[in-house]
Order: sequence, then C-alpha cells, then structure tokens
Amino acid sequence: MVAPAAIRRAEEECLADAELRERRRVAAAEKREAEEPAYVAAVTEAIRVAYPGCPPSEAEQIAAWTCEKTLRPRGPLGGREGIRSGGAETGRGRAHPT
Repeated sequence: MVAPAAIRRAEEECLADAELRERRRVAAAEKREAEEPAYVAAVTEAIRVAYPGCPPSEAEQIAAWTCEKTLRPRGPLGGREGIRSGGAETGRGRAHPT
C-alpha cells in the first residue's frame, strides 16, 4: 500500500509542474504545425515514388490523412490507443480511413 502522505506529496508535485507541462505541450504543438507541410510533402513524394500510377491528388490526400493521424495523436495514450484495442497499429484493424 501507499502511504497517504506519499499520495498527497505526489499530487502536490503534479500540480506544481502543471504549468510547465502546459507550456511544453503548446510548444510541441507549435513545432508540429511548423513541420507539418514539409512532412506531408515528403510523404506525398514517397507515395508517388512507390506507386507511380497513383494520381497526384490522391497521393496528396493519402499523405494528408496519414500525417494527420501521426502528427496529431488523439486519446489518453497519445494516439496509441489502437494498440490496446486491436486497431490498425496491430494489424488487426482497419488500415484505411472510413
């Protein structure tokens, strides 16, 4: 068991650095926003090289969707919730948008 004092101390420490975590979260989001266009362009080019017959507009749409899923993680586990629920990351779920 955990002592009540230890729980209180952990809660206080967590609250004490909440502002720092928020600043880091905002900075990380700003960095992702700045890097996103280059990332989407690189993924688009990789798709076009791998699939030369893919129309450019479709390659851009696929890249945008892929980058949206990887650059903007969602969920309490940072976007990795599919791993626990049997999603696409495990190979047992859908691998395309619906």
